Amino acid sequence: MKTWGRAITSAFVFAAIMGAGQVGVATVLDVLRLDGAYADDNVWLAQTAFLAWFAVIAVAAGTAIGAHSAGLGVRVSAAVAAGIGGAAGTAIALFPARHAQLPNGDPALQAGLALTIGAAAGLVFAFAILSARSLAWSAGAYALVVWGLIAGGVAKSADAPPRLGGLAGLGLSPAAVDDAQLFGLPAIAAVLGVIVAVTARLRGHHRLAVALSGAAGPATVALAYAIAGPGSSDFQKLPWVAALGAVLTGLVASAIVAIPPRRQPDDATSSTLGTEALAVPAPTSAPDSAVRTETDKLPPRRESKARPAPARSRPRPTNDAVESWVSGLGEPSAATNASASSSSERGGFVPRPLG
Repeated sequence: MKTWGRAITSAFVFAAIMGAGQVGVATVLDVLRLDGAYADDNVWLAQTAFLAWFAVIAVAAGTAIGAHSAGLGVRVSAAVAAGIGGAAGTAIALFPARHAQLPNGDPALQAGLALTIGAAAGLVFAFAILSARSLAWSAGAYALVVWGLIAGGVAKSADAPPRLGGLAGLGLSPAAVDDAQLFGLPAIAAVLGVIVAVTARLRGHHRLAVALSGAAGPATVALAYAIAGPGSSDFQKLPWVAALGAVLTGLVASAIVAIPPRRQPDDATSSTLGTEALAVPAPTSAPDSAVRTETDKLPPRRESKARPAPARSRPRPTNDAVESWVSGLGEPSAATNASASSSSERGGFVPRPLG
């Protein structure tokens, strides 16, 4: 409970300070002017894009500070608290917005909707940066670059008011400013995407987090422009298209870094391991004489003889055969007659039966 309360308090306070601080710094730099007269709605939409981006950054930073190493429940509570704090801190811009003069619509209501939707989008974005550190690195690096571009708009002229991620007021021609606005953000996103992805890859982050890291930072600006809208002229359409293109180029740059598989062990290491495996001594064998002596002590193997097949039993004589054999007992056999005749021919003694 103590950790939960500390996380919620720190997330709310830090998000409120971040939101109010960004609005205050932008107002001091004369980049954010919400109490003037706007004849063009596109210039006012550019101001609301600043408010939405301030809210997104405030909520994401507050959640990261309050619940960077907590559980899921604490993260959800801290994100909600940071969303409320970020919206409350950025809401100080609504006081001067009440005096703004627009051709159509209520300026305070439009500014309030922009920062509220930005705080809600920042709440969702906060969960993404808490899941992977590489996404937080990308968001932080891109926020620093965008703030550098905002600071560059201090010397802006009345003909070229500042835009989120623009290069107005740097002594460039209007055509050069439009070109820089259209191609500057995608180029910056690609460079930062490669740097962050390479750093995350070297530190062993998951390949999916490495692939998505290039789109995290540009997504904050793209959310702000999506909330503000594309407008009706090139003044707002060019940065709107550039913000969406920056997300795509950053994603492609980081994905190229994440696609190659991780490096396998060097061949030298593999060969060393193989040599060590071959160098393992083989088990020693006994001398041939000892083997022969042991073999001679074994009893001779008995050769198995094939058993003869059992003789078939003669068929049992039938009654006719028995009767023939019994009747033949009283008759002299052919062999006896032959021997008697041969004896009489030789003149020998032939025994006669008695009686």
